[in-house]
Amino acid sequence: MNEFIKIEFRTSENQDNLCKLLISHFPYFEWRKGDSDMQGLYISGMNNESVQIQLWLEKNSEAMTISFRSLSGEKDEREKFKHKIYNNVKDNIFPSFTKIVKIKENA
Repeated sequence: MNEFIKIEFRTSENQDNLCKLLISHFPYFEWRKGDSDMQGLYISGMNNESVQIQLWLEKNSEAMTISFRSLSGEKDEREKFKHKIYNNVKDNIFPSFTKIVKIKENA
């Protein structure tokens, strides 16, 4: 699995509901939400292993990124952990999206 994943999506959920959903499925992440002058509403979280999940909620250009770039450890352990995080997102966060527009992985 690559070090950076971007998911473009559409949703009718609001920032508060998505934040509650993320907290419930990723309780070991530190979460914050806000409103950026440039990109609008966002939710950002990071865990102790420096995995970062961000959602940008600008209407009709919503996106989620998952960054594993700072994740340390042996390659096999890293891959297992990345798949665990991504599968949790697919199984528990994707269903809240009205539509998945595109999933792009970058090294």
